[in-house]
Amino acid sequence: RLGCGNLPMKCKINYPKQRFSLDEDELEDKMYEMLDKKIELENVPIVLSITKHPIMGMIGNRDQKIMLIKQMIVQLTLMHSYEELKIVLITDTETVEELSCLRVKYLSFFWSNDKTVRLIATNSKESFKIGEFLKKELNADNKDGVKYVKNDERPFYFVIVTNKSIFNTIETLTDLRKYKDDMGMSIFTSFDNPPKDCSVLLELSVPNCELIYLEKGERISFSIEHCDSSLIDSVMKKLANTKLTELQQSYEFPRSLSFLEMYDIRNLEQLQLMKRWK
Repeated sequence: RLGCGNLPMKCKINYPKQRFSLDEDELEDKMYEMLDKKIELENVPIVLSITKHPIMGMIGNRDQKIMLIKQMIVQLTLMHSYEELKIVLITDTETVEELSCLRVKYLSFFWSNDKTVRLIATNSKESFKIGEFLKKELNADNKDGVKYVKNDERPFYFVIVTNKSIFNTIETLTDLRKYKDDMGMSIFTSFDNPPKDCSVLLELSVPNCELIYLEKGERISFSIEHCDSSLIDSVMKKLANTKLTELQQSYEFPRSLSFLEMYDIRNLEQLQLMKRWK
């Protein structure tokens, strides 16, 4: 959710087709008059799918960009678990400090599952380590000689980039820009002159911003919502200290249930058939 704005109502309305008639029907004429009008929904959520767009870009006012990045991190971390989503941050030390209120250094979303690689890079040494980690993860997805096949068994990687020079040194990420399919990873850039491979571009300014679908040429205006900083600080502090106690396999839905399992019993005697029959 990027913010709020106005959108045309997208719904299919079924109605009888207009035909010639000798008798005038005022109610019918009124219906066709209403159908010809374009209905716009006001102050509705403007959303962006990070899984449908492998490369996205954002330009404009820096304060607005930091604010939107903060809100995206808050939404993603609150609505997903760190077993299904990992966030990679390619940035500078100044931006990391600005995001410190979100506890990004401590959230499990910014660490590999084994806690050996922190997914935040502010220099070439850290970016090299992240690049090798992502390369290993993605190469494990290769199937029948096809590179970067989506693998639902691993986490989805959402890469936020604010430092272009460091980004260009990570060969794995620059290589991904050649692929348009869903690879279980998307790149969100926030620097001037975004990659030409972007399918979506965010133009941020005060007071209004625009979401631009470059392939369609569609533009949607929106305004960024302001959140209570004290509330965000409290929520992220609790989230940073929250650890999952169950493995992913333990809460998957079973493929089937036996008759006895549906009654939560172990043998036929526990069904008490005679009592049920009476």
